[in-house]
Order: sequence, then structure tokens, then C-alpha cells
Amino acid sequence: MLSADEAGVIVISDLTEGRVLGKHETIPGLTSLAYMTQANLVVAGYENGRVMAFAYPGLEPVKQLDLGSGVVALASDHAGDRLAVSTDDQAVRLLDRTLSEIQRLDLPSATALELSFSPDDRELASGAWYKLFYWDLATGRLRVQQTEHWGAVTSIDYHPDGQRLISLGRHTDANLRLVTADAGKVLRRLQGHRLCGAAVRISPDGRYVASGSDDESIRFYDLRKPYRPQRVGNNW
Repeated sequence: MLSADEAGVIVISDLTEGRVLGKHETIPGLTSLAYMTQANLVVAGYENGRVMAFAYPGLEPVKQLDLGSGVVALASDHAGDRLAVSTDDQAVRLLDRTLSEIQRLDLPSATALELSFSPDDRELASGAWYKLFYWDLATGRLRVQQTEHWGAVTSIDYHPDGQRLISLGRHTDANLRLVTADAGKVLRRLQGHRLCGAAVRISPDGRYVASGSDDESIRFYDLRKPYRPQRVGNNW
């Protein structure tokens, strides 16, 4: 498992043996982390606009660049060749394994808060305030999808079939919505957290959704169970 903290410490852990395999202190203000499998690179983004690459597994520094605006999110494609980066100036870029820019995507109307490649790597999705953004990576063009969220959509993940996407809200909204990626049709409304949502992921087999929040809970939802919406007051 690859993990990091805001202080800039990156850790590689062996989950089977429960021990730390490697640890490297970088700089404070680390905001995001990604692993590029083909390049064997761990890439970190920082509040000061830096993107730094480290060799895996030794975590030796390899390269860095300055994007001039704070890094909000990073994501590696499934092929491990491309890195998506969003910054505070609302720009979204694609970089190659040398951290060279290969594509600048259409500018969204708000900052992209978390990035996720579709399973076939043809599309890049992001959460934002009230919306979801999708970019066609062949053209760089953007389409916008309205959501039922009342605030920032800070965590998203594609279902393995590529046709569905789960989203989790934050800032006045800790709800979860499973929607169709093409049209945003709500397929399921999962029970929300009591406090701000932090992260959501779908299991590799597509059966479970796991989510965590500031209420210090981790929840698991079984998508194979029948969906039975319940009415609470005037809301579903």
C-alpha cells in the first residue's frame, strides 16, 4: 500500500506482513499521490504547485516540475503511461512518464477536485462543486453533468464496467450517488455519512462501495442487494 500525509511523508507498506517497506520525507503541503505502473514512479503533488516523481520502490527523487498553481489532484491511467493533474487555477493537464505535458484539456468552470480515468482510459472524470466533469481524451473536450449533491463532490470512482460512477459529497453534503456515466441518471442513493465525506471507492469486482468521512466511520455497501428507497419526511 502506498500512502502519504500532508507533512510530505510517503510510506510503502506490506499489507500481508503489516510492516513498513519504505519511507521518504519530502516537503510539506502534499495534496495528492499517484503511482505510474509502467514507469515505476510514485508521483506527488503539492500546495506550492510542484509535482515530484520518485522511483519505486526506493523512493529516490527522479524529477520535479513547477506548475505555478497549487496541485489539487493527481491520477494515473490504467496503462500507467499518463498522469492527469488538476490545479487551483482550474487547469487540467495530461503528462507523460517524464512529466512532460502532452495535452491540455478544456478548461472547466470550477476546480477539478478529484480525477479518475475510465476503465478503458478513454475518458477522465472529475468531481467539482455540484457537478461532474468528463473529458473525452481523444479530443480534450469537456461535458458537464449536473448532480443531486448540495456541495463539493470531492471523491469519485468508476465502476469496473465503465458505465457507472459513484460520487461522494462534502461541505453540507455527505451523500453518495451511483449514476450512469453517460447521462447522470441516478441508479442508487446510498445512505450518507453524518459528517463531510472524505473518500469513496468501488471494489475491483464491482460489488461493493466503500466510503469514509470526517465522522471517522468507514461504510460498506453491497450493490447486489435489492434497492429499496425509503421516504424520510419530504425527501427520498
